[in-house]
Amino acid sequence: ISDKIFGTDGDDANLASQMFACSGGQLTIISDYDEDINDKLSAPGVLEVSIDMNLNGSSDMAIENAITTAVQLKLGFGLPGPFQQVMYIKHACFGPHCGYAALADSNSWMSVFQGDYYKDAGVQMHEIGHNFGLAHSGMGQDTYADHTCLMGNPLYSDTDGSMCFNPAKSWQLGWYSPFYEDVYVGAGQEWEGKLIGVSDYKNNPNSDKIVLRIETDTQDDYFVGFNRATGSNSDNDLCDNCVTVIKTGNNGESYSQSWNQINPQGGLLENEFFLIENHLNSGKTLRIHVIQINLDVSPGFARVYIKVEDEVNCKNWCNEISIPWNDLVGTTQKCDFTELCDGCPECVAPEAPDDYWIVCGKTNNCDPPSKKASADELHEVRCCSDTSKTGWEKKGSCDVWGESDLPECKHAETYESADQICKDNDARLCTKSELEGDCTAGSGCGHNEDHIWSSTLF
Repeated sequence: ISDKIFGTDGDDANLASQMFACSGGQLTIISDYDEDINDKLSAPGVLEVSIDMNLNGSSDMAIENAITTAVQLKLGFGLPGPFQQVMYIKHACFGPHCGYAALADSNSWMSVFQGDYYKDAGVQMHEIGHNFGLAHSGMGQDTYADHTCLMGNPLYSDTDGSMCFNPAKSWQLGWYSPFYEDVYVGAGQEWEGKLIGVSDYKNNPNSDKIVLRIETDTQDDYFVGFNRATGSNSDNDLCDNCVTVIKTGNNGESYSQSWNQINPQGGLLENEFFLIENHLNSGKTLRIHVIQINLDVSPGFARVYIKVEDEVNCKNWCNEISIPWNDLVGTTQKCDFTELCDGCPECVAPEAPDDYWIVCGKTNNCDPPSKKASADELHEVRCCSDTSKTGWEKKGSCDVWGESDLPECKHAETYESADQICKDNDARLCTKSELEGDCTAGSGCGHNEDHIWSSTLF
């Protein structure tokens, strides 16, 4: 028990180590106390008591009260005493209601574990999270189903424990507050910037944001973060390296059930978006758009763009011109932002094509090995698949299967065309790092000496 809670014998997935990691080194859990009780302990931080009662059929509350009485008698003072948290561990459940691993009250000092569940760092973090005032986090209709967050109760493992909390719970805890931002986006306003994961709290030279709170002028706000699956969050259970959008009450400041809004995927990947309808009771829709996810740099980041939907890409002079209105034959009217921009395409601002990395088909065969290309340039195409496909090849050091025959060779395609070719083959464009790792080298079409489209923005 001492090892699983405090890591006293070198256990590397324990409550103390994970709380320290998730908090960025701000929260330490120790077994050194102001009171000298070492002669009463069975191991560092562990006190053993026996209770004189018939356990079979006894309620949880009756057993917990008996434990409290026995502990206070042995220590000679009332609980919680010098302790901030006290964990009760029963070797089994004896009452009529045993469908739980552990339980804890909100804003309390006590938690109760049954059987071997005390060994699981995810269960430990979940229950102490309740003690810290955190409510559950759900998805769909299930109050526990947000498995991007430990308050969704996703991890039952003695060895895997590297997982933290979602953006709403992180905001409430305040651990990363220097990198929080309140975002109030009304008409004519926008927000764009980078989000990094909680595990990069101390690796943030550009002071990028970790949590955004989207203000709604109500008690129910939205919280946005990058669910980076590395370091203290490397055992994350759902939607690695995606952008999560969480809704909760009390403005995220205190105990409130939270809900993951991206059901069932858990989060947004690159080029995906989430819409908040009737934002600020304006009748307009707010778009949260992930325009880039880059894991090839340190820290990895997601670039997010937030703006009122019916103003996205609209030129500021749209409402100064008269244009034909398709639904009103023989008449004209002005584009005044009362409809979505797609309703009057003459007013949509042309987007400049993005620049992407193109990478040599095989290491050392091109000069330069990789370079910038505008999306409207013409280059060769190879595709990657995250699952096995007949005829596609997987290199030993790669996690993807590659192919050039799609089903014929593609020698001169724009980025948009290349992207669609891969999608038509139930695959995707390879990332820059996958191409640089020769994951598609030798897959045919003579592309080993060509620069190949990657999905990585320049």
